[in-house]
Amino acid sequence: MGRRVFEWDQVKALMACRLVALDKCPGVCPVRIGEAIRRLLGKTVMKETKEELQEACGANQLCSGLLGGLEGGIHAVRELCETLTHEAGDDPEKAFGTPLIDAENAFNAANRTAGLWNAPILWPRASTFLFNCYKRDAELFLRGTHGTITISSREG
Repeated sequence: MGRRVFEWDQVKALMACRLVALDKCPGVCPVRIGEAIRRLLGKTVMKETKEELQEACGANQLCSGLLGGLEGGIHAVRELCETLTHEAGDDPEKAFGTPLIDAENAFNAANRTAGLWNAPILWPRASTFLFNCYKRDAELFLRGTHGTITISSREG
């Protein structure tokens, strides 16, 4: 999938996902369950192009193929805060704040068209794979008591 462009009809089943509704009390959170082979392909591309991906993303994307990703960053900041708090003791002049983590799924917030346009420049070894996977909307299937509905998704 990374060496040549495929027709969408040859790829769309691989990109389809099943939706599961998780009860978040209150509210419901839809979760996509993708095909294992698609996840394996994506992880393989990331592993093979990790350095290129990290260089392209820089400090903008903490989870770009890094071991631990976001969790590693959170633990590092937590340890720093604990150290600074311990060093400050009871001195209010040296008091340190609390880390606030604002993590969002940047992939879903990104402009897909711009990403596919820029991939050959910023991440060339993965650009064909990305184009094959994300050139069209994925089909999401939600099974319910009244049958199965299909939702077209432009998100990651």
